[in-house]
Formats: sequence, C-alpha cells, structure tokens
Amino acid sequence: MKKLLYLFLLLGLSLSSCKKEDSNKNAIDNSIEYNGKVYSLEFLTSEMSKRLEVSQDSLIFHPDIKAFTVLDYPETKWYLSRIIKDK
Repeated sequence: MKKLLYLFLLLGLSLSSCKKEDSNKNAIDNSIEYNGKVYSLEFLTSEMSKRLEVSQDSLIFHPDIKAFTVLDYPETKWYLSRIIKDK
C-alpha cells in the first residue's frame, strides 16, 4: 500500500512539472498602427497627457476607435488625430 501511495505521488509530481506556460499570453502588444505608421502606446499616452494636461494614469486607450478617454470624463473621446498630424 505504501509503494502504491509513493507511485501516485511520484506520478502526480511528474505530471505537474510538465506544464508549459503560454509565453504569448503574457506578451502585451504596446504598438498601435495609425495611418500606416506604427507608434508605441507609451509615446501616444505621454503626448496625449501633455496636450490634455492630465496624468498618464487617468488616460484609457480604446484600440477599436483609436481614441483616449479621461477617467473623469468618460463620455469625451480624444482621437489620435489630435496628436498625430499627417504631412
């Protein structure tokens, strides 16, 4: 009985050590394509916070509409065209 218990313990330990982590799950894509150019989210957040004179922590980016909102004003949208000018 003791040998059977050790066998199950060893089997459980060996199976649990074989788990693989999905490295793609932890990777966050911080790049945004706008008008054919790629920008970092950090750069866009920094520039938008300077223009709006708010902290970067209060900005929320919405990738589907390519716009920011400010936590205190959730109904107002600030689009990327405000900080990215095409030449």
